Amino acid sequence: MSLRALESLSRAELLSFLVSRYDSDPVARSNAALSRFIDEILEGADLDWRPSPRRLRRALQRGGDPKRNMTSVSGNDSRVSSAGNGEALP
Repeated sequence: MSLRALESLSRAELLSFLVSRYDSDPVARSNAALSRFIDEILEGADLDWRPSPRRLRRALQRGGDPKRNMTSVSGNDSRVSSAGNGEALP
């Protein structure tokens, strides 16, 4: 998406865009990691509003990839293989 297109999005559309980008390339949900993620995605865009990490985290809880939401609901860590051997996935 071009910077001009980003600048014309409403707040809800911008959050939806960030959620879709998160779903394609997730990061940790800490404030620092989400803040860096937001900064990288919105770099160079002249926006009146920038979502906080907390607001993005709430949007991630409400929407996005259903598989990601089921993982968070079931309490399984997607970084651990389903074989249960405790080895982290690459």
